[in-house]
Amino acid sequence: TKTDEETRPVGAAVVYEDPVIDPETGLPPTRTFYVEESYVLPWMYPYLTPHGLIMKINNQPTPLTAEVIKKDTDFWNWHCERLLNDQKFIRDIVARKSFSKLRSAIAGLYAARKKPQEAEAAFRQAVALYDLSPEANFRLADLIARQNRHDEAIALFDTFLEKDPNNDRAEVFRNQLKKMKQMSQRRAELDTILKNGNLSFNEAIELMRIQFNMGQATYAESLARQMLNSDQMEPDAIMMLAQLMVEQRKLSTVEMALKKYVAAKPGDPAGWQHLAALQLVLNKRGEMWVSLQKSIETGGEPARNQLRQDKRFAPIQNTPEFQKLAPPARTGIMPLPGL
Repeated sequence: TKTDEETRPVGAAVVYEDPVIDPETGLPPTRTFYVEESYVLPWMYPYLTPHGLIMKINNQPTPLTAEVIKKDTDFWNWHCERLLNDQKFIRDIVARKSFSKLRSAIAGLYAARKKPQEAEAAFRQAVALYDLSPEANFRLADLIARQNRHDEAIALFDTFLEKDPNNDRAEVFRNQLKKMKQMSQRRAELDTILKNGNLSFNEAIELMRIQFNMGQATYAESLARQMLNSDQMEPDAIMMLAQLMVEQRKLSTVEMALKKYVAAKPGDPAGWQHLAALQLVLNKRGEMWVSLQKSIETGGEPARNQLRQDKRFAPIQNTPEFQKLAPPARTGIMPLPGL
């Protein structure tokens, strides 16, 4: 609809003329939109396709076909060969930064679409276009490090830091890559011990921490559940495992661990209280009241005092059910006889 500065919606451009309506469909003509990425917007990735220097945003999730990838690859191969053999371009730092940014954006699209080979080739072109680009170097190193090619990623940043020695972020990132390499090596050692059936509890905790740190949460949680399904865990070990899962917000596994704990150690009021707190978070209030009752039955008045002070139960402390389980403690000075 036609608008002016006064009638246009906030954030919208002025529409100077009413759109021409197609007499057959009764709809305005479709329009094509293109974007030059400034910041990564992950929701866009399913809708984007490469289009020359920039990207086209489609109105439906669109696959990256072999033809689309070939056209993009051919275009940028030609462009890079032309630009990188032009001394005027090599001396023009602003232009080099701009073209590197454009290629990094498309490389990021390939990475998001799970096309690591295409992403790596595009990121390497982005680095070639401007070798001091932090974005291109960081994202390329992250991509290849996730493929366990840590030495290549570290070498990339060794070279980058030789050219930009005062880049503190690059130094921090290189140290992270070295730490990631160490974790990967240790994970491989622990995986071997696990396959041989000789993994100790402490080694299992170490392996799961490494897996979480390396973005392999599914494997870590699977190992935790496998351990909980065995009959070889002591109550203290179960609680340690529950704490690790709490740190990672794997609440269904935490619940599994706490239920196993109270089954193994039903006389511990703290175990029942931890389980009740989790059930409150999971909105399982019926089960929560049962767990709180168990906590008080096993712990008596000390358990009630602990419950009154436990901030995890603040949302329900004024409910009749809670007041019945843990009435407010009596306070004040006892009156003297006769006064």
